[in-house]
Amino acid sequence: MTSFNATELQQLVNSTHNVLRLYYQKNKWPKLFPLLSQLAEQYDQAYQQNPRAMQSQLLFYIAKQGYTTNLIINQTIICTAISNSLGYDPETRYSLIGSNLVQLICAQKESNLLANQEVLTLQSQKLWHQRFNLAIKLLNAGHVNNTLIYEVLANLSATQQKLSKNELSHLDNQYTQIIALSHWLAKKITPTKTTKGQSLNAVLQYAYLHFQSSFLRSVILSLSAHLPDVLPGTCFKWEDSLLMYVCQLPKGRHLTFKFNKNAITADGKWHPITTIPNQCLSQQSCHDPRLLFALWFKPLAQVVERFIQPQSHALVDNSNGHNIIEQLQTRAHWQTDTLLSVLAADPFTSRSLCEFATQQTTQTISELKHAVLLLGPNRIPLVVHKLALLNRLSAIKFPNCDNLQARILSAVLLIESIALQGYDDFIEYASITLLEVVIAQLTGHHNQIIGHTSQASTCSGLQRLDISALLMIEPRLPISENIVLPSNIPRSWQHAVNHLADIKTVKPSSMSTELACLVLAISQINQLFSIRVEPCALSNALVNRANDLLKTQLTAQQLLSEQQNDYVLSTSACCVL
Repeated sequence: MTSFNATELQQLVNSTHNVLRLYYQKNKWPKLFPLLSQLAEQYDQAYQQNPRAMQSQLLFYIAKQGYTTNLIINQTIICTAISNSLGYDPETRYSLIGSNLVQLICAQKESNLLANQEVLTLQSQKLWHQRFNLAIKLLNAGHVNNTLIYEVLANLSATQQKLSKNELSHLDNQYTQIIALSHWLAKKITPTKTTKGQSLNAVLQYAYLHFQSSFLRSVILSLSAHLPDVLPGTCFKWEDSLLMYVCQLPKGRHLTFKFNKNAITADGKWHPITTIPNQCLSQQSCHDPRLLFALWFKPLAQVVERFIQPQSHALVDNSNGHNIIEQLQTRAHWQTDTLLSVLAADPFTSRSLCEFATQQTTQTISELKHAVLLLGPNRIPLVVHKLALLNRLSAIKFPNCDNLQARILSAVLLIESIALQGYDDFIEYASITLLEVVIAQLTGHHNQIIGHTSQASTCSGLQRLDISALLMIEPRLPISENIVLPSNIPRSWQHAVNHLADIKTVKPSSMSTELACLVLAISQINQLFSIRVEPCALSNALVNRANDLLKTQLTAQQLLSEQQNDYVLSTSACCVL
């Protein structure tokens, strides 16, 4: 495939429909192998060249095509995204895509009838139950020489049944699990005449929390990290208008397309906005090929080029090596004028500090100097560092991130509340330490995060003080030995992290104030999010000693209520846009 364009995308859709009709055209069976191989390769290369155009197809039901064609297109794009996210080689990707394309090649009519809740004849019922075996026979007749496709089809019926019963295990063929998952996801998002489709993000989150198979969860995790936060083509209501999300722009803006008269066609105008609402629409029916295909190529490229401008580096700019944070860590004490000159060179950081300072008072802080004077020059480097860590946290993507980030942000708020009770230095030392530990655990043990529910059923023994329990990581994993706190955090906090990693050897009488902050924050959050807590004698002794050191007997609910609840939201919002 040369440079992928709108015409080729439309041809890809038509070719998919034609392949699905080959079963009814016996004279074309010998051509199946070259047709299937070419189409699978085209899907993969199209996704490589313009993932935005391909992903947008998941948000539109092509009105000109029937249900099964739409289903297979959705399923194939999902499978293509999965195989790319897992880093499979091209031949494996082509084989998986081919397996999707032929899955219903012998049962297109039956699939359409079932989607419309129509009754199948006895002959149609028999064909439906044998659809995968018939597909294998058709592949043989077409001289298709691909072992992986045959293997997938031979196991697909049993795998789909196990998936529906949540009984898949590591013993089941992984390639077949991918095809079964792709089909399951596609069915959830593809509407029928009687049911609405669901949003892919919602379905992925449900699947991640619901399925027991560790392989399926790792696939869902990889796919979620691979896809953008908001899929291109996502429609949502904005005041009295209907908008379609297109892509992200610099400086925290988003490019959308505003439909004329709320009709889902290519008639409308480009419309940049700064925020995306949480409530988005599921897959929408579309008759306009200009919107389905053409808009995602030359028209979009021209408008994006017009909106993109040179960007300043953000709080965490990997290309500049955390430039602003490193600069701020070079001194223990800052003169206000010197600090202002450093911050003024970074408009994103300045803006974030003004937003953060606004949340600390009833005033609206719009000037950087006002924010610095309000927060204090020596506290500013710590606030910047904390916001950068929260920004990194928000960039770690996984399907149950809403549940997990709520726990983490609550823990950040809680440890600062605890530190206010009996710690004599900046409370950001406490929150930065906790965030460094959390991020190290999330990035170091990403695939172990499961979190089947928002609550743990039981938190027993020393699990009450376990960071793995807070992060919903199973199996329980030790705190990484490679966590090194930045130079502007006192060494006493590094010692506290080291002791937390080996908490079972800590004597309550030797507990430091810093360790007491960590122990109380983790234990209180685990208790808050657990259905039942069964502490052991040592965990009770450690928590009691921490309470004595910090002179507090307040619960997590009481400590959190002392701060404004929107602080958690504002802290998140202060991350660089």
